[in-house]
Amino acid sequence: MFLKVLKLQESLLAPVRTLPSDIITAIFQLFIETSSKPGITYSTENFYPTKLSGSIFLLTWICFWWRHEAISYSIFWSRIKVALHFQYGSPRSIEMTAFLTECFLRSGVSVPLSIGVVSSHILPSVITMLTAQAHRWRQATLSLGSAEHVNSLFDFEPSSMRFPLLKDLSFEPYPGWTRDTVVMSNRILECHPPLQKLELDELLESYADVIASRNLKILKLGCYWGVSLARLLHICPCLEFLKLESFKFRGNPDVKQITCQSSLLTLVIGGHIKDEVENGPGTVLRSPS
Repeated sequence: MFLKVLKLQESLLAPVRTLPSDIITAIFQLFIETSSKPGITYSTENFYPTKLSGSIFLLTWICFWWRHEAISYSIFWSRIKVALHFQYGSPRSIEMTAFLTECFLRSGVSVPLSIGVVSSHILPSVITMLTAQAHRWRQATLSLGSAEHVNSLFDFEPSSMRFPLLKDLSFEPYPGWTRDTVVMSNRILECHPPLQKLELDELLESYADVIASRNLKILKLGCYWGVSLARLLHICPCLEFLKLESFKFRGNPDVKQITCQSSLLTLVIGGHIKDEVENGPGTVLRSPS
């Protein structure tokens, strides 16, 4: 890490340090506000040192002003990612809890949060801290080890939890686990957050009502299990972008299909759909009427 820091300080970014401090500060603020990447990433696993990383975090080594700005700028602390790869009872969990506490305090009590979690085990302390901030979630990307860990994170009654700011939600497969082991939890969707973008590894047509929303504009699915997309377009009438990697035919093709008017502008089809379309009924990818 030290060699990387030296290399960064000798790079083309180094001349930035010769600019007036107010201009340096403005440059850093602009980068933070326009970047879609986490401000800081905390990663740890058994027997290895804890790492703090991130494209924005590394820039704090360029000069004193950027380090000072990062510490005092709430947006930097409001975009965090944690990658946890340790066993239950690890002393690292205390470190990680302290890190999350620092981020939540420094970001302020009302600044919306962008949260990323990659974890093979979800710890009770993490669950408590994350769900306590549910009212501040604006964007969340969750990559958890199994359905059990997904459900443990969202083990609450929908009536007791609210996600009033949540616009962007992604459930991603955990590295090393097969697609079938990663199942989304319905509880967060049953809270009816005002989602505009949703990404799921798989969705069954019979459970499609859980994503019904007039706010949803972007939907990305790894696999859709059903008879056709008509149901999906019917319950999300304002959907403008739909990406579908795989389609698995499931259901009764003789059941009368829903027809609907749709706002869909872009439909992206993955390579795993071709055979299903050729062998299945013609209604699988029916164009919106």
